[in-house]
Amino acid sequence: MVARREFIHCAGALALPLLLRQRAPATVTVSLLQAPGAQLAADGVMFGMEEAARTYALLDRTIELAETDALSPGSLAVALIDEPALEATPADALVLDARARFDDAACSGGRIFRIGSGTPDTLVWHPSLERYGAAQLNERFRRRTGRDMDAADWAGWFAIKVVAEAALRANSTDAGALVVWLLGPRARFDGHKGAPLYFDADRRLIQPRYRLTDSSLTDVAAEVSCAR
Repeated sequence: MVARREFIHCAGALALPLLLRQRAPATVTVSLLQAPGAQLAADGVMFGMEEAARTYALLDRTIELAETDALSPGSLAVALIDEPALEATPADALVLDARARFDDAACSGGRIFRIGSGTPDTLVWHPSLERYGAAQLNERFRRRTGRDMDAADWAGWFAIKVVAEAALRANSTDAGALVVWLLGPRARFDGHKGAPLYFDADRRLIQPRYRLTDSSLTDVAAEVSCAR
């Protein structure tokens, strides 16, 4: 019941300003980019799609996921592939790297929006988080999948949330327009971390992080900047 009330509240808050504006495109298609034949864990992406679809239905919209091994120009996509394949995607596509782990490319700037950039010893999510709606998010995921939401699951869920909300709030499905919007001052997202999340000029997600030591989870006070 708590989760249902939370969803209705969040959906209503999003729907009201949208209903007062010009109607957004009726259908948003998000491509899930995976390596051919790869068996990758995409539970967070699927969970994100289910939640986004319920919000879209309240607005008489649809959002759909198309699994692919190659993107077409202008795609809106969530990627679960490694470098260098990620950099080979079309330059005019909107691509969110939904991997939660650290790699050197995360600090290289470029044209990919990266959710998991940072340092090797920090986490973007943990199933023990409780504040700011984290407990409810963890519980919804646990009921849906039968297991805890880990950092990779959260990154996949959040990537879908970014695409779905951006398309509605920017009133567009044009990849170029959404890139501009995501880098602007209005692009702020609730990741259930207690602070608005946003992408910096290097397209890294600025967000609270966590460090797990001796079974104790502590907040990392600020996003660690990449070396220049």
